[in-house]
Amino acid sequence: MRTSAEEIATILSNADTEIHLARVRGEAIGLCEFGMSASLGSEIVYFGLIPAFQGRRLGPYLLDIALRRHWKTHHPRHVWLHTDIWDGPRALPLYERFGFQAFAKVDMPETATEADYREVARSRLAVVTLDRGEKRE
Repeated sequence: MRTSAEEIATILSNADTEIHLARVRGEAIGLCEFGMSASLGSEIVYFGLIPAFQGRRLGPYLLDIALRRHWKTHHPRHVWLHTDIWDGPRALPLYERFGFQAFAKVDMPETATEADYREVARSRLAVVTLDRGEKRE
């Protein structure tokens, strides 16, 4: 899936977006994008490396640096993400090693879009935070 130049410009100009870029010898090889919301905390909207750099232990390094910098700068109540079977077999174990916990598992149709995933994840998160008495408007 390709992102249009207009979509990229919108993402980069949004004050609630923070992007950490990984480079090797000047080449961009991956990124960690945070989306911030007062009511939902910080979402890892996108995290990944280009295929040539996957499996080299660079993903954990990027996630560690990005999370540490984000927590230090923004102090979110919590950080969350969604993952699915298309993220690869190492994604969920990596997130779990960093302390992320599954709060919902949802079967989505193969035709589901990224927007569909986000809508379900956000609605589930709102329920979880409300149940814990932490939801703020």
